[in-house]
Amino acid sequence: MDVPKPSCSSVDFLLTGPVLPALVTHEVKWRIKNTGRRVTTAKYRACDSSVPLADRTAWEAVKEGLLPALDQKSIVGEL
Repeated sequence: MDVPKPSCSSVDFLLTGPVLPALVTHEVKWRIKNTGRRVTTAKYRACDSSVPLADRTAWEAVKEGLLPALDQKSIVGEL
């Protein structure tokens, strides 16, 4: 039994196209975005007492930077 290998077109694989598309970029900039939300839970209260106000805290943190220029060169001489 042969195990399928991805080819250059890789149209035979279900997740290649719509779910995991190939992304080619020539930029060296990266960005990571992290968002979240915290909702407090309901609290017990006595009968006929006021209801406490709910608090919803949301945050967003973005980190970005540039990739360092990496390169390697091998000098091949006559000998």
